[in-house]
Amino acid sequence: MAAEAKAVDRRAGRHFVDASGEQERMPRFWKAFKVSREEIDGEIDRLKSIARPANGRRLSYIVHPQSTTNSITPGIRASIEVIMPGEVIDLPATNSSSVRICIEGRGEARIDNKAFEVGRLDTWSTPNMAVQTYANRGDVPHVRLMFSDAPLLEYLHALYVSDGTAAEAPAATEGEGEPAGHHRHPMADFVHRLPTGGGALKTYHAFIDPEVVEQTALLWRWEEVKAFLNDMDKDTPDLRAAIIAMYWNPSTGRTHGSTNTITAWMSGGVDPNWTGKKWDMARSHRHNVTALNYAVAGNWKTIVEREEILWGPGDLVLTAPAWAAHSNGRFDREAYTFAIQDNALLGALNSTIMQEYVNRPPLHLGARPGFEA
Repeated sequence: MAAEAKAVDRRAGRHFVDASGEQERMPRFWKAFKVSREEIDGEIDRLKSIARPANGRRLSYIVHPQSTTNSITPGIRASIEVIMPGEVIDLPATNSSSVRICIEGRGEARIDNKAFEVGRLDTWSTPNMAVQTYANRGDVPHVRLMFSDAPLLEYLHALYVSDGTAAEAPAATEGEGEPAGHHRHPMADFVHRLPTGGGALKTYHAFIDPEVVEQTALLWRWEEVKAFLNDMDKDTPDLRAAIIAMYWNPSTGRTHGSTNTITAWMSGGVDPNWTGKKWDMARSHRHNVTALNYAVAGNWKTIVEREEILWGPGDLVLTAPAWAAHSNGRFDREAYTFAIQDNALLGALNSTIMQEYVNRPPLHLGARPGFEA
């Protein structure tokens, strides 16, 4: 999908690369890899032991060996965050979005004007430019994994980070999300449809004052998600359809995100048909969506381009590098795994390509009818 880089011809002020007759090539996917529970626990213990940093944030990135941007995939950053008992931290507002899952202890979150408590395996989203404050009122450390789209914005040189540790909360609104005292100019919604070609024109008003789609922090309680998965009908030809729940943010609509770029999932549940005699593996498939998995319970196996990876509770695995053929399966009657994917981003770009059956052509999801489970 990207042409192989060539040196720019600098002779006589030239700034061109001759690509005549060349075909665009898909980039080679990153290698699948595992970060073990022992490694993660060791880093958590190290963060607990250090003196409180000046900004209060005990943070460590989980970095893929091929990354040059402290990321775990080309577009997703994975981090471990630790808040010790009695600590409160304010985070600068940034135009990146994120999803967090609590893996130890309890904490309090205030994101914009929304406040809630989180416990183990509760998951929540943080929208772009949100004001964030976190507190640990308990007597044990509060630990969470965070996944953000910051590397993508860094690549575009479009990442914004507020120069203050706490920005102002969103302005009070009146009516349909309209900030007090603000009224959109009628030209913001003006459309001039051209008589030929199917295109249209809008004015600069539309760019500087677009229609607002409200974004708020959302919370997915683990016990409620677990109950949903366990209650689903497992008597289906494709078990995956019955054991995968999407953490959906309604404001993302058909792009199916937890934020506008990142989608979290929980797979698993109790399988009443479990025999315990073999791995229950899904069929091998591929997609240009990248997927990470953090095992919550049970033993799991991933086969990526013929490489076999075994993983269990507390392991974090890049199970589906973009366009790598892969298959996931479990070997327990009750098993759960939390997943992070960038399918919301690709959906918004109208760029999701999936080959559910390796002997059939890939499909352009969202632009063409998809697959039946």
